[in-house]
Amino acid sequence: MRQKTRIRQLFRWLRQAPVPGIRHGRLCWMLYFPGEEALGLAVAVAIGNQRSYYESKCRRLRTGWNRNLVYSLDDAAWKSAGSRWEHSEAVPADEVVQIFLLLYPPPAQEAVVFDNIRIGYAAAAALP
Repeated sequence: MRQKTRIRQLFRWLRQAPVPGIRHGRLCWMLYFPGEEALGLAVAVAIGNQRSYYESKCRRLRTGWNRNLVYSLDDAAWKSAGSRWEHSEAVPADEVVQIFLLLYPPPAQEAVVFDNIRIGYAAAAALP
């Protein structure tokens, strides 16, 4: 029950505009995937009042723990309508209002556990 409450609080916090702390340009977390089939993870963000959409490249995940997944908003590796859907733009981090985690393909039966979600430079700088 306590876990569900923390998840609700996290998503309520992530819906605020702009997302606090993200201006430092990094999203970090750990992910546990027990399945055997290939799974990919991409991150998408919406910016500004018009919710312009930016999406990262998809990363292939390993079975088990995938630790310290870091996505830098400052890297010119994001695609959007403005880049004609080529991964060639940085995200204006101070305008991010929503964050999306995209799983490819979505797991049918397996659970996917996200843990240790950190937003901002200070949290990411502490990575080993």
